[in-house]
Amino acid sequence: MFNLYHEWEEELIQEFVRHDDIYYSDDNIFFNKYFLNQTFVDSEGRLYDLESAEDFVVRKFLFFQSNRKKLHFKPQGLSLSLNELRKKLEERVNTLQDESLKKEFSVVLSKATSIRQLINQI
Repeated sequence: MFNLYHEWEEELIQEFVRHDDIYYSDDNIFFNKYFLNQTFVDSEGRLYDLESAEDFVVRKFLFFQSNRKKLHFKPQGLSLSLNELRKKLEERVNTLQDESLKKEFSVVLSKATSIRQLINQI
């Protein structure tokens, strides 16, 4: 899944990709800004809203614990085609300041033959 609509910041783009429904951080400010109430697209083009998250702690070893959130997505009942998603991603790419990164993403977007490929290449 990929956070589709949030404005991109070069150093954070990889953070917008979710490979599962777990958020691996205790940074609530970041989570609230970039994830909560945001729209995500899955590898089939289906759109979801991230409406809530449930905190849980994973204990490893005797003293180490890892704070995580179980993400709860609500389907919008809408989807995007490959070309619709490509167009939205191109709009985001054009907002980037780094010209070499823009060029790199443009190549990836033009070569992708599936939504899964678009998301995995970001």
